[in-house]
Amino acid sequence: MKTFRLVYRASHREANSTYVQPRFRLQLPEYVLNDGTHKEVEIVLEQFSGYIHKNTAEADDTCVIKLRGITAKNSVQTSGAGVFEGGNTLGIATLTHEHTNENFLTTQYPTEYGLKLLSNYFNNGFIEFDLQHITGTSIGIPNTAALREYVITLCIKVDY
Repeated sequence: MKTFRLVYRASHREANSTYVQPRFRLQLPEYVLNDGTHKEVEIVLEQFSGYIHKNTAEADDTCVIKLRGITAKNSVQTSGAGVFEGGNTLGIATLTHEHTNENFLTTQYPTEYGLKLLSNYFNNGFIEFDLQHITGTSIGIPNTAALREYVITLCIKVDY
């Protein structure tokens, strides 16, 4: 098994993505990307920390970090009473401290287990996230331009 640590910052996302649905270029070696095999890959969220817009109409003290465009083969989540679907949730960040218009959130309990999927998810060379409130609505962008930042740290484990 090979392990890679990837760090993504909101200000380094691809130009055609948003703060709420960021897209980042994947910095993995070529032998992980596009090699024609379907290796098992595990994506672990090691850390999320950053600012979101404070909104009293929302449950703005949490941020759910999800992968976009995929469901993991080892995860299930509810989408309603008695309704289950494939999971794509990497983790949840909770409130650390508040500012006037923004909340700072961070993951408190990192896990050593993540979402398992096949390496063909990486064939396009990008990874995409969806940042949501616990209610499923998109997080808000901070009002203060200097606080429009977050960091997502992933551990990618590739089975050889």
